[in-house]
Amino acid sequence: MPSKFATLCGTLWLFVTLSFGNSTLIPTENQYAAPTWSREVLCETQWCSLQQLATLSDAQLDALLIAELSKRCSDSPSNLQMLESQEVACLALLNRYLTDSGVYNQDQLKSLTLQQQRAAILSAPEFEPNNGNHPDASTSNYELVKRLRTATLRRQLTALIGKVNSVESAMFHKHKLRDDCGRTMDCLKILKLDQGKFLGIYHCLDRELGEFELLLAESFDLLDWKQVAVLGNRDHQGAIAAMGSGFVVANERTVPGEGNDIRLRYFDSLEDLRSNNARKEANLDRNFSRFAEGTPDIRVIEGDSPDDCRILLGFHYYREGVVDRLAMGILSDFTTWRPWIDHLANQSIEAMGYQGNIGGRCSFVFQEKTWLLQEAQQNPHRWDQWNVLIGDGLFYLNLELQTEDSARSFANPFLAEIGNDQFVATLFMPSQGSSRRESGELIYRFQYKE
Repeated sequence: MPSKFATLCGTLWLFVTLSFGNSTLIPTENQYAAPTWSREVLCETQWCSLQQLATLSDAQLDALLIAELSKRCSDSPSNLQMLESQEVACLALLNRYLTDSGVYNQDQLKSLTLQQQRAAILSAPEFEPNNGNHPDASTSNYELVKRLRTATLRRQLTALIGKVNSVESAMFHKHKLRDDCGRTMDCLKILKLDQGKFLGIYHCLDRELGEFELLLAESFDLLDWKQVAVLGNRDHQGAIAAMGSGFVVANERTVPGEGNDIRLRYFDSLEDLRSNNARKEANLDRNFSRFAEGTPDIRVIEGDSPDDCRILLGFHYYREGVVDRLAMGILSDFTTWRPWIDHLANQSIEAMGYQGNIGGRCSFVFQEKTWLLQEAQQNPHRWDQWNVLIGDGLFYLNLELQTEDSARSFANPFLAEIGNDQFVATLFMPSQGSSRRESGELIYRFQYKE
């Protein structure tokens, strides 16, 4: 028998399905009285495929999470079905820690109840007895997950965080980045090609038209960029990734009189990309905001052809026309779009004190794991209060970026390893919170291991 929670999720998804494409019926987040975390947890643990995330209902994914967790403990599925969905999600994350940290293998976990697994976590090395962070029997499972994940992030990312923070100590850095046409390279995202070449996708405001243009440039040294294509008018906040022998470009676009949505295109080759000749395009309907959904980042691509692929995207939606909040979605074969609100990440970032926009983000690989940089604003409408967070997609730590002029506001982060333990980072520095000398797009390159 499905739980009341699962029934509610199924009803809500039916409402979204019936309302698809009708802006007057797009639901707002407060209609989700008891949000499920199953999608976020299944996605993060990789206990299911992108195909399942894209096709199964919320109720089916709740059941799948229970089934997967029951394989990894001695509790019966029927006992797990009695728990609230969010409790199951937290227990799944605790279970995943025990395998990731090497404390237990899968066979050992199968012989332990979830209560026994929780007891083992209470003595995890992340919880030093005298650091003020030690949990006890009264600590909720969510709080235990939060403390555990935060402590793990500090242990695994402290050295990298030090490098990212130290802009002035980088191999090189350049403020107010412009291309060879003199255009600002705002919100630059970079893709490394062969032969030491880099592609950069960025936008620039055409002040005469009052609209953004999405641009493509090439570079061999990350400092000097040659503009090679205009990829769209009223297009901005771009992201680019390789797929097969071609390229996927995702961006936010402005539709006059209708708001902002997400546009994806596939280009068969670099020549097609330079000539802005896309073979396939998808314009994604908004599901969570009648105002705007945008700033897509490309997390995972499965498949080599746009006719047979699954693309996992992060994006944000303009909740109730007040603040941006996070969501995710999967585009299958450039035809079918399945989005969901990233409730767990929204909750954890809000708890860090960010009540303004939670917007642009970038995934990157470090030591064979995928991490995220995330921009977040302390209070709405305060451009001097943007900060960048680093985390695992569910929980985050604050970065403390340091520039020569002591800038205090940073947004639209990007980070990627480019070989030989070297990384390239870009950030947009708003004029509010930055000196005139530093405001605009920043790029810097650093060596992780000296």
